[in-house]
Amino acid sequence: MPEEPASEWETWIAENASRFLLFARQQTRCDHDAEDVLQDALVESWQRTGGRPETALVFATIRRRAID
Repeated sequence: MPEEPASEWETWIAENASRFLLFARQQTRCDHDAEDVLQDALVESWQRTGGRPETALVFATIRRRAID
């Protein structure tokens, strides 16, 4: 039986959130900005793929969002 979307999202976030946030902090140098960039990047990446995105896409989106 496949996982429900919310459960899949929660599992994926639990596995990757800390390293995404660390990378976002390195890109922005400010905790508040890093959280905003990470949130935007996660939503954009998830919507672009229609499901769980590859981690490389999330890292690239974080970087691009931090530059913007």
